[in-house]
Amino acid sequence: MCNKAGSNWYAALQSPWLLGAFAGLFVILASSLFGLFELRLPAWLLNRVDVISRKHAGGSITGAAALGLLSALLVGPCMTAPLAGALLYISQTGSALLGGMALFALGLGMGLPLLALAMFGNKVLPKPGPWMERVRVVFGYVMLGVAISMLNRFVPAQWMLAIWGAWLLAVATGLLAWGSASSLAERGAWFLRYLSVLTGIWALLLLVGSASGATSLLQPLQKLRAVAAVGMPSNSPQPTYIAAKTVEDVNNQLQAAQAKGQWTLIDFFAKWCVSCHVIEKNVFGHPEVAARLQHLHIIRPDVTHNDAADRALLKHWGVQGPPTLILVDPNGIERRDLRMVGELSAARFLETLDSAGTP
Repeated sequence: MCNKAGSNWYAALQSPWLLGAFAGLFVILASSLFGLFELRLPAWLLNRVDVISRKHAGGSITGAAALGLLSALLVGPCMTAPLAGALLYISQTGSALLGGMALFALGLGMGLPLLALAMFGNKVLPKPGPWMERVRVVFGYVMLGVAISMLNRFVPAQWMLAIWGAWLLAVATGLLAWGSASSLAERGAWFLRYLSVLTGIWALLLLVGSASGATSLLQPLQKLRAVAAVGMPSNSPQPTYIAAKTVEDVNNQLQAAQAKGQWTLIDFFAKWCVSCHVIEKNVFGHPEVAARLQHLHIIRPDVTHNDAADRALLKHWGVQGPPTLILVDPNGIERRDLRMVGELSAARFLETLDSAGTP
């Protein structure tokens, strides 16, 4: 959940323009890992650092620290793409604790292999070879996957299905090329080709599913299956969201629901709130939940801009930020004990409705 102090910053980080820029940067970093260009420090700076490092003699803590600092400047550029990618991902989480732990883990990951090399040498570590280039390419595909996952926060799900399909098709092509390499053993080559075929088939299913209007990565043919099934409805009932901006808007809608004797669900929502979209897709999109929501008066205050009206509404209801779901009974009284904050599952949401005694 987004707290009040960081909501403005979190909203800015979830801007489609900023997320799109980060995704583009990940694509550039992936291009570097694919060998299109190299990320290196300027030659004049590398030469100067090398000259300075040669002047520092070993045998003292100060000398070791200086050599470590200078070697980091020389070796660091080799980790530019993964490190930059890690920093970009951390900036999206908004968690200082997670960021510190991730960078600490990255530092351990960089340091432990060096310790293993010093202690065990060539006995346990593989010899340099073509496999190192393949590992680099694998991380290039991972970078592209991260870029796509950022687009997933604001690009329509149907389009995302096509983008993931294109990415999987690229992965299948890479596996096929790897499996065709003559340096691999026969069994290993056939296994990679088999994975390539499976990946390629699923990629084609995603592309076909996207063209048919599907949105699920696990069920790309759900739309076609619904059409083919005789008498099966193609869509579950969709909840009707009533927009509200101010405290007065919400109060007016509560009075309308009270006049009809209906329960009310207040869904505090924001476009930059990733968890809100998860709830909308996985919880409200669940067939049983969608059927139950047909009997509720659903008010959706959109606090995307976090302006004065949004802050007044959040303060009035004592809400720190989205996603927050509030149940109000037909008498206009909130069931505070049933307030739902943060992500939740469809099963938990249904349990909460049962506890409230809603239809």
